[in-house]
Amino acid sequence: MEARGFKQDQLGVVAKPSDLDPSKLNVGSGYDLIFVLSLFSHLPDKSFGPWLKALYSSLAPGGHLMFTTHGEGAIEAHPGHFGAFKFEKPGYAYRGDSDQPDIGSSEYGTTPARQDPLVFVD
Repeated sequence: MEARGFKQDQLGVVAKPSDLDPSKLNVGSGYDLIFVLSLFSHLPDKSFGPWLKALYSSLAPGGHLMFTTHGEGAIEAHPGHFGAFKFEKPGYAYRGDSDQPDIGSSEYGTTPARQDPLVFVD
């Protein structure tokens, strides 16, 4: 069973297909909560902000956007892995090492990010 079908059939949640381009996001609007698992832990800098904005724009007023990253805990727990990253921006690094055969390493890789550089939009 494909992942989207499993989520819908077994968990009762609506799962929508995605696209590399956040401007093509078509999930509707008015959500009280959007939870994004394991997307921002793989995005290059050029995609990080546009995806935040696209998802945030789908929230209802007062809604919450919750997402995971390879954050401080992962960086501290795995210094041998994350210590090899060059943080070119304060608190943010990217290495294009895609494990997804259908997505190139310029679009998908490993992204450790610290909380302090994240910008919250209204």
